[in-house]
Amino acid sequence: MKKIFVLLIGLLSVAVVQAQTVLACQFTESGGYIYRNGRWQLTSFTLDKPFFIRLQADGVIDPSSLAGAGMTYNIECSRPYSHRPEFVRCAGNSDMMIFSTRTLAGSTSTIHGAASEGGNRDTLSINPFTCQRM
Repeated sequence: MKKIFVLLIGLLSVAVVQAQTVLACQFTESGGYIYRNGRWQLTSFTLDKPFFIRLQADGVIDPSSLAGAGMTYNIECSRPYSHRPEFVRCAGNSDMMIFSTRTLAGSTSTIHGAASEGGNRDTLSINPFTCQRM
């Protein structure tokens, strides 16, 4: 009986792993604003390295897969738009991502620096990306 139970757990684990879809993604642009000398200055940024996203069986992004996209703080992902069910929104303390499971494209943004005080304001950025299935 114990062997059958262990075998069932193993098969269920394989089914869960197979239910995920892995996407290879690459930023296509990166731009935003840097706060210098009391003003926001438009700038472009060096593109980050490629990254991977894991889509769960329900089409929602696995938040633990977003570190490569620079998103690491309390990220939660959902499909909140009933009129656009292909859109996945991931947001955390300082970052947001919108992604389409139909076009396999999206964007990350970081805008919380605009609310900071003084000259120590964090960079604002928008980073579109595209993905392909592995």
